[in-house]
Parts: sequence; C-alpha cells; structure tokens
Amino acid sequence: MVKEGPKRIIALALGREFDPESVRNIFGRTFPRWDEPLVLTLKSGAELYVFAFGVVVFIGYTGSGEEKSIIDRLKRAAEAPAPEPYTEEYLWNPSEQPRGRGYRVNMPNGLITIRDEAIYGPLDEETKRILALVIAQSSALKRLEAEADSLLEEIESILDRLLLRRLPLAWGVRGSLLRVLRARNTLVGDLLILEKPKAAWEDIRYEKVLEGLRYVFEIEERYVALNRKLSSALETIEVIAAFINEARFLLLETLIVLFFIIDILLALK
Repeated sequence: MVKEGPKRIIALALGREFDPESVRNIFGRTFPRWDEPLVLTLKSGAELYVFAFGVVVFIGYTGSGEEKSIIDRLKRAAEAPAPEPYTEEYLWNPSEQPRGRGYRVNMPNGLITIRDEAIYGPLDEETKRILALVIAQSSALKRLEAEADSLLEEIESILDRLLLRRLPLAWGVRGSLLRVLRARNTLVGDLLILEKPKAAWEDIRYEKVLEGLRYVFEIEERYVALNRKLSSALETIEVIAAFINEARFLLLETLIVLFFIIDILLALK
C-alpha cells in the first residue's frame, strides 16, 4: 500500500455570500441546496468545497493556475468581497498520528488528531465534508470578528465626537446601526452554525465527529462571543441614536420658543 504524503487544506472567506447564478456560470452547476456545498474534484487532484456563505475550501491544495483562477472568479461572485481573503491553512497527513498531545476526534472507522495547525489520520468522504464545513465556518467567523472589531472602533469614534459636542452625527449613527444589523443577520443566517450536515442528522457517529470538530475550532464559543459583541454594539448605537434624537427635539423646541419671542417683539414695535 502506497503511503500518502501530506496535503494542504486551505479555506478562504472571500465575501458575504456567493451569487448562485455566478457560481453556475463558473462551474456549470450551483449549490444542491443553500445548506449544502458544491463539491468538485479539480484537475490538480484537489477537492473543492464551495459554501454559499462566501467561503471556499480546498483539500489537497497545490497552488495550481486552475485553483488560483477559481479563487479569483469566486471572489468576483461574492457579495461585498473582502479586500484580502480571511484564510486558514492546515497540513493534513493521512498516514500518520503524532506523538504526544493533541485534540483527538473519533471517526466511524478511525481517529483524527489536530495539533499545531496540522491534521493527522485518514478521512472518509463524509468526515471530509464535515471538516470542510467546520473550517469554512471558522474562516467566516474570522471575517465577521474583524467586521465587528471595525464596527466597535467606529462606535467608539462616534462616542468621542459626542463627548466633544461635535454634532450633528445622525448620518454616522444611522450607517453604523445598519452595519451592525447586517453583521448580525449574516451571523445568524449565512454561517449555518446551528445547522447539521445531512450525515450528522442520519448517523450519530458523524454527529459526534461534528461535535468534536466544533469543539476543537471553538465554533460555538466564538459564535456566542461574537453575537454578544454585536448585541452590545447594537444597544450602544440605539442609545446614541436616542440621545441625538432627543437633542434634535430639544433644539427644535428652543427654536420654536425663540421664533415665538421674536414674533411678540416685532408685534410690540
């Protein structure tokens, strides 16, 4: 039996989501369903997993021209493409298990170990799909975490301007509020964090594989932390918007009183 050498696994979060028709134009077919990836085997031998929520995963990535061309074309097919893809990379060694410590996940027909951005052990087809999904979710979370940090910096800037009494700020608050709402909708709708792949629904052994991999990549913990961060950002923006609206109403009332006084003074002349 020929011993398989190490292979690169690479995931790239290219944008918010892929347009299904653009994906069809690239590959001649599109996603089987919204919650299932498009899976292809390339001429380079790499296995390609395209997820509707804007992430592509290669198992056996070689850096060939074909693979790079696919990345470029999918980036153009993504809504709100990232200037630079949010990337995660691992080295998969199908034929070996490491000595010492590591995260171990039991499969129906074996064991995989994850340590120091490396994955050890053979993967059956269903486990590959589940691994690709979890790594894709991790990459998409990395993109959303960066967006959330940017939003928090923007909110901090608005607060600083309020403290310095630099008004009006309504336009800035409105834009920030929309961006926070968009990020939360993306988190809940596109990442499919709470959805199980078909194999996990049908076979408890693959459900355990999914749970094990999500634990290793801290998917649930990161999801909860990000959702909490976005909720906090949303509450802060709503408070700022209410404060600005109150200030605008107070200014309007003051102007009405002034006009009334001016009108009385003119009548007395």
